[in-house]
Amino acid sequence: ERILKAAMPETRPQDNVKAGATLPIEEEFAMGSISHTSWVHGLYFPKNIYKAFDEYVTFTKGDSEIKNHWKEHFDFFLKKLSFRYKGKRLLLKSPANTGRLKELYELYPDARFIHIHRNPMEVYLSNERLYEKILPLIGFQKVTSEFMQEHILYAYEEMYKKYLHDKSFIPDDHIVEISYESFVTSPLDAIHHIYNHLGLDGLSTALPLLAKELQGSANYKPNIYNNLDAEKQAEIKKRWGFAFEAFGYSTGV
Repeated sequence: ERILKAAMPETRPQDNVKAGATLPIEEEFAMGSISHTSWVHGLYFPKNIYKAFDEYVTFTKGDSEIKNHWKEHFDFFLKKLSFRYKGKRLLLKSPANTGRLKELYELYPDARFIHIHRNPMEVYLSNERLYEKILPLIGFQKVTSEFMQEHILYAYEEMYKKYLHDKSFIPDDHIVEISYESFVTSPLDAIHHIYNHLGLDGLSTALPLLAKELQGSANYKPNIYNNLDAEKQAEIKKRWGFAFEAFGYSTGV
């Protein structure tokens, strides 16, 4: 922990969100440390990012042993967390899990799922910035911007087609979808909705802690993105049009 504290920046390079050795982070990085079936290996070796995505996120390529390896190590990691925190409910956050909904439900049929969707245009710009900032820091290979731009288009399309298909397997009271925009505008209202829809208890205990966290983030300023050119917007609308429709976003942006 001391080494990580010295090495890690105070904020994440891509979005200025607080970072640190004792703060929450995607479990995908832990999986990258204990297994070879983690999407983060695609960040370390970006020339292989398609392979990492297809085999470890959507599981559309590779044999069944790859999926079994992921399940085994993911379950092992969660059991360690559960033991460490004496059986408390675990709250996990990883964008890659959007493509693993069915696999997660097979592992944990009593789990609850929260999906926060966002305007696809902003998602594209956010991912573009992520790779611009992260790959030079942690990547052992160099790839072109055009290579990563195509991967963004491919990954979102594949992941959300799978998500929209797989969510039909999840009972309605086990999954809730909210928009990023509503969460940012009225976070406590969104949290109330999540707890009520999923039938979770403990909200009264959590509210003072959540209010304190929100107060500490009051001055946070999100990234401001440049507008996409007309050609790129048209390509996004063409390939991601199904997601605009599914989540109620206008393609006239």
